[in-house]
Amino acid sequence: MKISPDLRIEAPSSRPTAPRPAPPAPAFGPSQQADQVHLDAPLAPPLELEPELQGPPPSAPGMASLHLAPLTSTNPGSGPEVPSAMVMLEPEVETGLPPLPDLTPADAQAIGAVRQGLEQHPILARVVESFIMDKDHPMNLVAYLKDVQSRPVVLEHLDRMARLCPVGPNGLGNLVEQTFNPEVPLLTESGAELGTRDGVSGPQRLRQQLIDRDPELFSMGQPESEEEWGRLKAHASFLRTEVLPGLTAELESLVADLPNSGGFPAVNARAKSAAGMADKIDRMQRGNDGKAPRPDYCLADMPDAVGGRITVRDPRQLQQVMDRLEERFGKENIFEKDNFYANPKKRLRPYRCITYTVVHQGVPCEVQLTTLNSSLAADLWHNTGYKPLHPELTEDEIGYLGDLQCSVSADEHRILGTGAN
Repeated sequence: MKISPDLRIEAPSSRPTAPRPAPPAPAFGPSQQADQVHLDAPLAPPLELEPELQGPPPSAPGMASLHLAPLTSTNPGSGPEVPSAMVMLEPEVETGLPPLPDLTPADAQAIGAVRQGLEQHPILARVVESFIMDKDHPMNLVAYLKDVQSRPVVLEHLDRMARLCPVGPNGLGNLVEQTFNPEVPLLTESGAELGTRDGVSGPQRLRQQLIDRDPELFSMGQPESEEEWGRLKAHASFLRTEVLPGLTAELESLVADLPNSGGFPAVNARAKSAAGMADKIDRMQRGNDGKAPRPDYCLADMPDAVGGRITVRDPRQLQQVMDRLEERFGKENIFEKDNFYANPKKRLRPYRCITYTVVHQGVPCEVQLTTLNSSLAADLWHNTGYKPLHPELTEDEIGYLGDLQCSVSADEHRILGTGAN
């Protein structure tokens, strides 16, 4: 089936550069994002603090200028005064953001770059700046912007995302259907059947295999004794020192020969601590994020004690990496796959990702495959619309971010379905 590549999501070049009014809030809410997979700890590259700013970064109209001002220690008995640096927001400029005098030089450089790179997209710039100032909720988007290597690429992607024509939830569903191409595996292989054997689902088979192998460890629910805590801590140490490095190396080998720009494709991974595993068991047993309680939930049910993510530049690379991962691990070691591009229900929602439960070195690991655009759009929505962590944002601004995520997903389906850029 040949689909015309003329179906465009991107706005025409004659579009005026003045900021468009923010669209109304989208007609979807957290319940439609309930299937998102978010690893409990941020999967982000290590941050490299940059040299101190030599002067104030450029600022967009209507936004505060950032200045590095000398700060000296005044604690009695602390020795000679030692100059350091802090970032001061000029009080006479109204930004709508709370003043944070403890911003680091890396924060200041990231904010300056955002104000310059997203000058034509003031809503998006304001939201991203609020994320950089938020020290309580770390996220990949902020880590990428603080890194001197990945920052230009991320700003380029954010700018392109903001230039897409707005597509709401209904428009996303229509475009997904219009651009469907049965010859593209990424759009057709949902993975629903992967892992199932003799009518038994992959997660059920994996649970039983783990409990049969080590019942004392994997049948453990919330640890209650010192002995159980000791067993869980030993398992956490094994995950951190043995499984995590091995999984990271496997994922890196999948993208080693792909063109790299600004650090992408990027491989990130993490392992839960004993406390992190115990916390998840407790939350799942009591009921988590509106889901029904699972009183029998145990360590054998936890697919993401070790988690890895590969972030690629575009959906075509995503197709390549999906094929490579399934060949590398083999069907015998893949117990679950959920492809949000092909899942009949989830592809009508804006979140995009491919998640796997694989077994590596004898333990389950969750692997996520995503594009940079989808990852950025998910970060923008997750901390604003899905979880209201930024009450300073208006409904119109949050609605804009919801439509932006829909537009990104629609654009990726257009690229995959039509072969256009």
